[in-house]
Amino acid sequence: MIGLYFFGYNIGRIFGPEYLLRLFLAGAMSGSVFYLVHHAFLAKCHQHLEVLLENIPTMFQSSTTAESCFGAAIK
Repeated sequence: MIGLYFFGYNIGRIFGPEYLLRLFLAGAMSGSVFYLVHHAFLAKCHQHLEVLLENIPTMFQSSTTAESCFGAAIK
């Protein structure tokens, strides 16, 4: 789309205004599809990230306490 902004006049002059319009609409449609696919991917990653963040407090819990690991150093 940026290329059409800079080179649209030349493309329209060489290939005609109908070709330029088709190229512009194809760019708009492909940009919209890419936007939707990208946000669907981000939503899927966001769900996995939420699950990971919810489980962080339980990831580091174990039967050993800090006192048993460090002994008298923490008293």
